Amino acid sequence: MISNIKDKDDNPLGYPDRLDPHLSHQQADQVLINNQDQGLEKFIDALQMKTPVSKLAALTLMEALVKDTTTSYAEDIANTMRSLNWNDLLGSGENLMDVARRAVDFFNTHPGLEIYNSFVKTLSKTNDTMY
Repeated sequence: MISNIKDKDDNPLGYPDRLDPHLSHQQADQVLINNQDQGLEKFIDALQMKTPVSKLAALTLMEALVKDTTTSYAEDIANTMRSLNWNDLLGSGENLMDVARRAVDFFNTHPGLEIYNSFVKTLSKTNDTMY
């Protein structure tokens, strides 16, 4: 029998097909951790820090950079890192400007754009200010 009624299992939450569900900040973090595990690893690797930061530290930085739209200028990224106390994460002889420059270089690559776009898409589903 042909029917126009969709199976309820196709949309278990009952949201309209075109409406993305709202996410809490915690849900968004979990989605990003689950879906961007490799992206976060690539970001951490691209920073080339003597002691790699945790995924949580990288996630927090990425969220701040996306919300402030500061991924184009090393000075802005370094300021964001400073506000998140990344000075405490630096190894001997490292400085935030060098790490920030490597972050800019990463965002100018395909993997960098992919993770940035994923963060924008996910965070736009929360109540946090994006722009």
